[in-house]
Amino acid sequence: MITRLILLLLCATCSNLTAQEHLQSYTKKDGLTSSEITVTLVDSRGVVWLGTSNGLTAFSASKWYAIKNIEDKESGKPKALGRVEVLFEDSKRNLWVGSANGLFLFDGKSWTAFEKEDDNNFLPKEFMEDRQGRIWIIYEYILDVNASVQMTFSLTNGMLHMFNGECWISFNDILGGTAPVVQGYPSDYFTGMLQDEQGNIWLGSLEGAFEFDGHSWHIYNENDLKSEKVMFVKQDRQGNIWLGLDNGLARREMNDWKLIRKKDGMCGNTVYRMQQDNQDRIWVFVRNNLKFAGLNLLLDEKWKSFTKDDYQLKDEVESLTMYHNEVIAFSRHGLSVFRNNAWHRYTRKDGLADKHYTVILKDGYENVWLAGETAFYQLVGDKWEARLKAENKWGVKLIFTEQGCIWLGTEKHGVYLYSENKWKHFTAESGLADDRISAIFKDKKGVVWIVSKTGITRVLK
Repeated sequence: MITRLILLLLCATCSNLTAQEHLQSYTKKDGLTSSEITVTLVDSRGVVWLGTSNGLTAFSASKWYAIKNIEDKESGKPKALGRVEVLFEDSKRNLWVGSANGLFLFDGKSWTAFEKEDDNNFLPKEFMEDRQGRIWIIYEYILDVNASVQMTFSLTNGMLHMFNGECWISFNDILGGTAPVVQGYPSDYFTGMLQDEQGNIWLGSLEGAFEFDGHSWHIYNENDLKSEKVMFVKQDRQGNIWLGLDNGLARREMNDWKLIRKKDGMCGNTVYRMQQDNQDRIWVFVRNNLKFAGLNLLLDEKWKSFTKDDYQLKDEVESLTMYHNEVIAFSRHGLSVFRNNAWHRYTRKDGLADKHYTVILKDGYENVWLAGETAFYQLVGDKWEARLKAENKWGVKLIFTEQGCIWLGTEKHGVYLYSENKWKHFTAESGLADDRISAIFKDKKGVVWIVSKTGITRVLK
């Protein structure tokens, strides 16, 4: 356990749980359908929904409602929800539930259960509502194949359905498919879904990209992209459609694709992530033979490559954080900032004292926070200031900010809260359901909820 906290802010002291916060924790014995919470959603009515390994639990009007089975309004027969994988609320305030037992819809009064496909392995994984009110649902599953005693491989399978408000439409014969699971590539068949500014629906997959103009599908595969696998589909703020490929990058230009590859300045061959900074510059993350190769920047229609020799980080850059006109590259072993078209690595002179880092977050007020293995930092100007130090490694997994409060969820040391110039440490001994934290969120009334390994905790003031 962490035995001592040192607060470096002036006029601040370490504090344990006070009467200011009251923790109410709930597990299966308190009415949850299961202590294992898989997904959460706060709907537009303010109901807190918990998807669990055995159905749903809803919190409304200070009461819990456990839902393991629903009565289908069409057949009148009971149907078990099973393990809930995804929750989604549409613009009509309907709740969609994707579970191991199929797809369910709650309209606020009654439930509808939709029949599963012939192959019961498919699970609903992603929902999207377009501007026409149509609901698009991606289904996925991974099949493990034992070809022989010595060899086992996996296949990822995907299919797409659309609900137009009256009936279901399946597109499996057009864009559903199967692809082998390859280490370093996406494990899902579909790799992205969006609606562009013109209203067209785009999907990326391991067998090409697909565009739906409202009437028909346009398929872009190896003939168009010179590449089979699409790693992502993105639209930038200027409306351009980009595809990350296992052999470069593609940008839509009129009715054609502009292809950018290693020979055009990329420092690797597989483009697997893209971000746009505050100056609308395009950054892409590149691998070479499944190993991180570096970053590429589109500047004045020219590509510039940066490798570890430039940003001076030993391991993979996991994300970029935009801070005013600067770009911060985050890795587990350090951070560098791109300032005035050059990289500068943050060191002890800049305030960073840890060797390993776990989470970086920019909040809604443009504050940048960073969790290290033994300290928590805030970026102030061009320096990092330690706001909290721990004597031992604490394993911060997530940072959640709200109304001047900062919450730190850890792997097995509970939660830390910064509020009113004080740090407080909450553990199972002080009322948490468990010390292993997986999520923190806020409901419509401003109440903070803490999801942990074996239950959920409501924080009342």
